[in-house]
Amino acid sequence: MQQMENVFPERLKKIMEDEHITQSDLAKKIGATRQSISAYLKGDRNPDIIVLKGLADVLSVSSDYLIGLSDFEINDGDMQAFCKGTGLSEKAAIILDTLLSDSISQIIESPNFENLLMRIDEVKSSSESFFKDIEKFGLENMLDLSDIVDLNRYRAIKEFESLLDNFDMRYLRKSEFEEIQKQHLTLVSDNRKQIEELYKKSKEETDENERDKILKDIIELTIKDTK
Repeated sequence: MQQMENVFPERLKKIMEDEHITQSDLAKKIGATRQSISAYLKGDRNPDIIVLKGLADVLSVSSDYLIGLSDFEINDGDMQAFCKGTGLSEKAAIILDTLLSDSISQIIESPNFENLLMRIDEVKSSSESFFKDIEKFGLENMLDLSDIVDLNRYRAIKEFESLLDNFDMRYLRKSEFEEIQKQHLTLVSDNRKQIEELYKKSKEETDENERDKILKDIIELTIKDTK
């Protein structure tokens, strides 16, 4: 029961907050007292099987999810129906459930997505004997057929690249820009520090030729700093 004692109060509280359900409302819907709901949330008391099922039904989640036996919110029947209808494994369904649904929808609705799946299936279905036959034919006829061997893989890669090009990646570009900007500011700061050190060194240098070299370095760094 240690798992239930740790997970149940946290998940119950989160679902209630997400659904904007008060303790009083939940208590009325499952036929319990507000004090009982409060005790569940504090971890002072665990619900019996009947109450647990009532909570799961009202909150539209599975009992296993509430007590930490599953990471998938929907009940087992819905889970099986979802996996059967989509052809996905339970693990894949859980991953999809934890990701941003809007992003997943944009990817699946993309015109390139179906083509990508077809190409992946072509790569997957290409048997080892098929590749061996191509290699044998190429050797017998002195032909280089390596491009044909990799054709399905190449097509899949190109479809994936097209999918990324058409997908809204502004948030990724923003993070990349911020990183580039950060690196640039660091570089500018380092350049200026070097310029200051070289300028100080030029003042102390008595040899005229050496001083000219230092000044040349200062000029080069200054040009980099202004780019």
